Amino acid sequence: MGERQRGPDVARGLAVFSMYVAHTAPDNGQVGGVALADYLTFPLFGLLVGVGAELASRRSSSRDQLVATLVRALALVVVGLLLVQASSGIVIVLTQLGLLTLLCWGVSRLPSASVAVVGVAAWLVAPWTVAVAEPWRADASGLQLQLLNVVVSEIYPQAVLLLAAATGILLTRWLFPRRRQVPPQAQAAVVGVALLVTWSALVVADARGAVTVEPYDTTWLEQVFVVVLASAVFVGCVVAARTALGPALEPVARVGGMTLTLYVLQICYLAAWAHVLRPGVSEDSWFNVALLTFGSLLLVAVWRKLPLRKPWDRGPLEGAVAVAVTWAVGRPGAPVIREPVPT
Repeated sequence: MGERQRGPDVARGLAVFSMYVAHTAPDNGQVGGVALADYLTFPLFGLLVGVGAELASRRSSSRDQLVATLVRALALVVVGLLLVQASSGIVIVLTQLGLLTLLCWGVSRLPSASVAVVGVAAWLVAPWTVAVAEPWRADASGLQLQLLNVVVSEIYPQAVLLLAAATGILLTRWLFPRRRQVPPQAQAAVVGVALLVTWSALVVADARGAVTVEPYDTTWLEQVFVVVLASAVFVGCVVAARTALGPALEPVARVGGMTLTLYVLQICYLAAWAHVLRPGVSEDSWFNVALLTFGSLLLVAVWRKLPLRKPWDRGPLEGAVAVAVTWAVGRPGAPVIREPVPT
C-alpha cells in the first residue's frame, strides 16, 4: 500500500474501531459528560467521504468518476436499506453516506474557496434543517421516514456530514497536493496538535460549564467540536503513516480497506445478538467491543492471506462494488477507483 493511501486507510480503520465503541461499549469512555466515540465516528466517516472524493477526482475523467460515484452511492443506499430490516437496534448511516457521496462528486470539483463556502453554509443551516424537519418526522413512517432521514436525520444530519466532507476535501488538498510539494511533516504535525488543543479546550470548557456540548445536538458549537476532532484524527493518521510507524499501522489500514464488509458483519452480529444469541440482554459490553475489534483484525489478516486478485483482496463487498464500478464505467481493463468511504 502506498504512502498516499495508508494515512486515509488508517483513519478509516480508526473510524471502524470508534464505531464499535460507540455501538457496544457500556460507557464509551466519557469525556466531559459525553462519549468520545459518539463525537468522532460519524463525522470522521463523513470527512473521509470528502477525502475519497478529492483523491478519486484526480484519477479519472469527470464522466468516469460520476459513473463510479453513482454506483458507489447506490450500493451504500441499497445495503443501508437492507440493513434496516435486520432490526439490530443500530441507526444505519449508510444511506446518508450514499447521498453524501453524490454531493461530494460536485463539491470536489469546486475551487477551494467555494468548497469552504459550502462547508460554512452547511454549518450554518444544519440546526435549522433538523428543526424544520421535526414536524415532518412526527408524521412520517416506514419508507417515507427512511427517505426523510437520508436528508435530515436527527442523528446523522446531511448538513453536518457535508461540513465534515468539505473539511476533508480541503485537508486532502493541503496534505496531498496535486502540483506543489507535500507540506513538511513538522508543519502537518503542528496543525494536528493545534486542532487537538482546540478540541481539548472545548472539552475543558464543557466540563467547567462554560459551554454545553452534547453529541448529536447539531448546534453550531457541537458541529465545530466534532469536525475539529475528526480533522485532528485524520491529520494525525496521515502524519503517522509517513513516519517509521507507518508499517506498524498496516493492520489498521487494512481494516479501513474492508470497511463496508465489516460494517455489515457488525450489524448482522448485533441483530443476531438481539434476536438469537442473547434476546433481552443489552449488547453494551466490553466483550463485544473486544470481539468486534480483534475479530476484524483477524478476519482482515486471514482474508489477505487468501490467493485473491484485485479488487477482491480488499474484501468481499469491496470487491463486488469495485467490479460493478468497472463494469459501469465500461472499461474492464481500467484501474478501479478507490475511495476512503465505507464501500
